[in-house]
Amino acid sequence: MGGLFLQKEQPDGDGEHGAAGLAQARAQFGRHGFTRFNEIEAGRFRGFHAEPAHGGPDSFLRRGKDFVAVAGTLAYDGLIGAPALARLLDEFRFPFTDWDRLAGEFILLVHRAGESFLITDFFAAFHLYHDDADTLFSTSFLAAAACFERVDFDPQGVYEFAFNVFPTGNDSVLKQLKRLGPRTQLQLSPAVKRISVTKKLPAESSDMRLEERIERSAAQLRSVFRPFVESY
Repeated sequence: MGGLFLQKEQPDGDGEHGAAGLAQARAQFGRHGFTRFNEIEAGRFRGFHAEPAHGGPDSFLRRGKDFVAVAGTLAYDGLIGAPALARLLDEFRFPFTDWDRLAGEFILLVHRAGESFLITDFFAAFHLYHDDADTLFSTSFLAAAACFERVDFDPQGVYEFAFNVFPTGNDSVLKQLKRLGPRTQLQLSPAVKRISVTKKLPAESSDMRLEERIERSAAQLRSVFRPFVESY
């Protein structure tokens, strides 16, 4: 599925927000099974994109100083892999609103013309962890947790994890780590800026017969999965 790790570089460039911190994070991703990494510079953020451990469609595309990186599974205009990434790099606009064209569960990082943008999939089903100050972003919970000298359990988060598989909202089992929610998109450079977005679900009622409902739902599912079926 790929992975992503970014940390904001501090003036001294040492410690947990310097080369040592990146090396520690990469070692943790290695323990997850990742072996191929793409170095990333996005404004004051440094980090890496980890390519899927077992292969699959391209999840990283660099064009000069611009690049697009994906952790997870993404389809754009019915395309996946390099064609989808190339079209996204050409057409991406922030804040992103073209959800009829973008599908999957993913974290998407786009760096173009000196600006960097970070968004989740429609429901933020693919988790991205961050600290309260937005100086750290990681798809690996363990790599993110290792960046703190001390971590504390969030009692409510632990309770929800035990009884609900994962904490609700944007929390995690640690007080120091949150998850990027589906209604927030980030501009990372030249400075970190949070943008709130609205995502509407279909609200209309219908008196369609059951058979027609089933066929329409099946057609929608086939449409979503078609790019992945064709690829594999």
